[in-house]
Amino acid sequence: MKTGRGRAAGAPAELRQVLWQAPGGALGEILGQFGELALIADAAEVAVIAETLQRGEHTSGEAPLAIGDWVCSHSRRYPTGATCARSVKLARHIAKKVLPDRLAEAVLSGQAPVAPAAVAADEMQRLLPDLQPGFVAAGWDAYTELALAGDVGEVRKLRPALIAKYGDGDKGKDEERDRSRACLSGGASDGGALVDYRLSLDAESAAVLEGALGSLTRPVPGPDGEPDPRPWTNRRAHALIDLLNRATKKSDGDVVLTRSSTHTTVIVDAPSPAAPGLRTGPMHTTRSTGPTVGIPISTTQPLLCRMHHGVVHSRHLAATVTTGPPGSTNND
Repeated sequence: MKTGRGRAAGAPAELRQVLWQAPGGALGEILGQFGELALIADAAEVAVIAETLQRGEHTSGEAPLAIGDWVCSHSRRYPTGATCARSVKLARHIAKKVLPDRLAEAVLSGQAPVAPAAVAADEMQRLLPDLQPGFVAAGWDAYTELALAGDVGEVRKLRPALIAKYGDGDKGKDEERDRSRACLSGGASDGGALVDYRLSLDAESAAVLEGALGSLTRPVPGPDGEPDPRPWTNRRAHALIDLLNRATKKSDGDVVLTRSSTHTTVIVDAPSPAAPGLRTGPMHTTRSTGPTVGIPISTTQPLLCRMHHGVVHSRHLAATVTTGPPGSTNND
């Protein structure tokens, strides 16, 4: 096996050396052949994982492993359990004979790509409670055809279309069913600094989330007008953490620092900002690991003067706001 692996590792270099000799039109054919090889390799992986599940090999020995961990320990293609989740799920369905023979064979032969086949299996499982027994086979056939076509987007469209056309018309029941299927995965890390999550929400919950993120995801220019360097997805992540910080840490007297499209805003949740002896709790920003800066104010000053606004905004600092005479300083 090691000799075969060495040959495989050297194949890309050998290919690069001769690609320039390919005649016109041949490159597309070569690409198609490698695409077919990739599909076959994916199918073979599913077959190996299914066999492992049937034998229980991953749980034997001195250190039993979850099947996803077993895959990661043997294949550098999958650094975490999340990266091999679709192949593992399909293999589990095949091992337990959940999939009908036609779809299982389509997966194992490489005719149906892993991604659309996994989504087809998931969607059909979600649809089963709403199907009369006589329509189950037809449902699997429809999803098998879509899996063979290979378009994940088209696979996802079928279930809502069927419910809209043949459902019982009870919108409340449909919404309750969707809410019951909302899920948030556990964090999956590859050992680095980032942790991956997968979130699925019903339409109403998704609208609430998008509305809450809203303006928090807008680009925030720097103190000198420079563009916000964060991509849209990064801003959304920061906005979500802002919201969670407020929900979990905000209490009476806390200060919350929010980011809008043009400035930093401080909100004091207290009966009166001018109350004698007012001392607020810590404010929470997208960079909660940064230093804390005391910002003294008097009852007649704005919560952030122009200078302090620039410092907090440019450095993304957290801050504690206290009362004090104008011009005084009190760094924590």
